[in-house]
Amino acid sequence: MDIAAIVALVASILGALGGLYAALSKHAIDKGVAVVQGYGQLVDDMQARIDGLTREIARLQAKVTTLESERAALLQRIDELERERAELRRRVTELESELCRERPA
Repeated sequence: MDIAAIVALVASILGALGGLYAALSKHAIDKGVAVVQGYGQLVDDMQARIDGLTREIARLQAKVTTLESERAALLQRIDELERERAELRRRVTELESELCRERPA
């Protein structure tokens, strides 16, 4: 084998290695792009889930506020009814006293 053949063989091997390296690099880049795109989709999905849960939290907070208002109104009504009951008991006692005084023994 002469020098020209050896140089041609080495050049051929280097060319093949260069092509192999380029193919491997492109594959690695493509794989990396796919991973990054996958993470991007995952982030988008998680953000959509977060947005949905944030809306649900806001809805539930509004519901809690409404229920707290209703509870306060009910407690106020209970207080009013308890005062009314006490007044009615007082009035019944008063009427019973009057009735006892009016009845002959």
